[in-house]
Amino acid sequence: MKAFLTLQPKLFLLRISLFIFAATSLLPSVLHAHHNRLELDGLVTELTDSTLSVDGLLLFINQYTEIRDNNGNLILLSDLMIGDFVETKADVQIDGSFITTEIRRDDNGEEHESKLEIRALIDAIDNNFLTVSGVQIFVDEETEIKMHGDEFLFEDLNAGDSVEVKAEFIPGEYFLAERIKLETEDPIEEDLETEGFITELGDSSLVVNGLTFFVDENTVIRDHDITISFDDLNVGDFVEVKAIFLPDSSLLAIEIKLEDRNESEIEFTGTIEAIDTSSLIVSGIPVNVNDETEILDDDNNPISFDELMVGMHVEVKALLMPDSTLLAVRIKVEDENEQQIQITAPIDTIFSSNIIVGGITFETDSNTVILDDDNNSISFEELEIGMIVEVKGRLLLSGNYYAIRIKAEDLWHSSTDISGTLNSIVSANGRIANNEFTITSNTLLLDEFGNTVDESYLTVGMMITVRTKLNELNIEEAVRLKVKHPDEIKLNGIISNISAGSITIGNQIIDLQEFTFITHQNGNQINDEDLGEGFIVNSQILSIPNQTDKAVSIKITRSPNIIKTTGTVIEKSDEYIVVSQPLFQINTSTVILNSEYRITNYSSINIGDIVTVWADNATAGNQLALQIKKITNTVTNTDEVDNGLITDYTLSQNFPNPFNPSTTIRFTVPERAFVLLKVFNILGEEIAVLVNNNLAEGVYNINFDASHLPSGIYLYRIEANNFSQVNKMLLVK
Repeated sequence: MKAFLTLQPKLFLLRISLFIFAATSLLPSVLHAHHNRLELDGLVTELTDSTLSVDGLLLFINQYTEIRDNNGNLILLSDLMIGDFVETKADVQIDGSFITTEIRRDDNGEEHESKLEIRALIDAIDNNFLTVSGVQIFVDEETEIKMHGDEFLFEDLNAGDSVEVKAEFIPGEYFLAERIKLETEDPIEEDLETEGFITELGDSSLVVNGLTFFVDENTVIRDHDITISFDDLNVGDFVEVKAIFLPDSSLLAIEIKLEDRNESEIEFTGTIEAIDTSSLIVSGIPVNVNDETEILDDDNNPISFDELMVGMHVEVKALLMPDSTLLAVRIKVEDENEQQIQITAPIDTIFSSNIIVGGITFETDSNTVILDDDNNSISFEELEIGMIVEVKGRLLLSGNYYAIRIKAEDLWHSSTDISGTLNSIVSANGRIANNEFTITSNTLLLDEFGNTVDESYLTVGMMITVRTKLNELNIEEAVRLKVKHPDEIKLNGIISNISAGSITIGNQIIDLQEFTFITHQNGNQINDEDLGEGFIVNSQILSIPNQTDKAVSIKITRSPNIIKTTGTVIEKSDEYIVVSQPLFQINTSTVILNSEYRITNYSSINIGDIVTVWADNATAGNQLALQIKKITNTVTNTDEVDNGLITDYTLSQNFPNPFNPSTTIRFTVPERAFVLLKVFNILGEEIAVLVNNNLAEGVYNINFDASHLPSGIYLYRIEANNFSQVNKMLLVK
């Protein structure tokens, strides 16, 4: 297949960074304004006052390069030594040189693998070597070359193509490409993005969430990394659609992505009770195996079916077959002696390859499974402070926890849910790992069977599940605490049937109890009548031999009634908001989040803001917004300067100055450019993103609201190509 790349006119990339400091000496890294970037992990081979070489590749350092140790602490260039293993990020300059923005010294004593990721243009091709921004990269028969999921040959590559290359360093020799991804220089930006079920299909159109999207020959349709045709779509498929508005206000789909929603798939945990030649029974659930079943030990190493033993604790992923039997897709052995924990809460801190959630530090590595709310794999870099995540981890000898799996959740909620070993209980104060909570007279305490008990029932070492909320004194207060029964198992899947007092997940009938704890996607407690067929749920089941299975808890992870739409606010009132085209009702329970996942007021959303809306579509024609999250703020083009008369990027002094609590920042853009406006605190930690989109030529005003910040001197910074400028402003409260 020959590679034909249509490159749109290249945009100049403008980045405006607003930093918060009490002193100018701690400036964080400059976010250089280029599409092209480099990430390089390896050994420091040379070091000067302004450069370092990593595996022989020369990187430049300036006063804005951020250097940190393995714990995330700022260090000096003089603290680095030849032979140190470092993780670096750099921007590719116009002349092909690399300006380093971040250096992180990894000094935990572990063995590391040198690797490179670079996104830039191909300079030259010679035999089996590519030169990408001056870096020679060898390509062999194992190198994967793709664009939009389609496979390409090395011969299809051309000098000038935009590529993203992932390579490993062969010591003393060269970089070996593992993957080459062909890209277009500037993808089309969508006006609207939504996900939901296809309810209608025409010859060249589909209806999703009540919106009609047209398709043409340029619409990209994918099932994961595989390109499919429009004819492969079906009514009932769950899809994510990105679209642009045509001049007649109709919507043209530029990308349609088929999402995983396998109604026949279930996951469960339990103990192997019996094994036959091609089947086993796990906590009373029969499951078949075949040659395609993946079987792993507790270190994720492949093992044979013959190595499974009665008494092992396993996690099973299975498919419900037409004859109502279960066929195992994957069986993973779990170490029962490991001290495990599971917590759902916002991310407090991210540093190096660690995250802190609910006061508990979790380490990650390449084996950590990281998923978004739709169960798609995402990278560690896509996690953000403030994001609600569900983390499953195990205790390490260091006292930290290793994250086995991290799953991001779309809908924000104020409660923390945690399951693990009760490490201490003193005077109504309990602790799981580093997560402390207080038991009050309002706390619902339940034993292993759901019976109400008092605090004296609790003993150190018990496995418990507790939900907490911050009270007015900023103390985590236990709302509900239940002691786990040894025969509790996990059962996740789609509700296929609901009858009086029971639900069916896969082929398992589960009885609902008075103590069954049922929660909505947004974390709120709901009743069993709020459940519906087609809901995807995570559940804890009390599965005692020779007794009916009883639901301990049911958590809705996906409802067919919840829709998600991203677009521009074009109209709003106290009762509704219009985003690109759809109208959503607003009420007092609608959660409003800023771009940093902090609760904010509905009044902070303005016409022109880009937002994501999660809405309940249960009532036809009445989409109630459950949550609105700001993606970017409004940037006002003043139209004060005729097109063509702006020749430079400029950054004006804010007005008023001093200010309280808000001020206006003005800047000019001489050509269409991507604008990024960020806020950082004194430690260089990102606390706000004010602008993150393309702007046309013009003079712009942006309002900065510092009502949540303390008095002090603040700096705001503009950067574009080789231009940069820093201005001071003063907040006085």
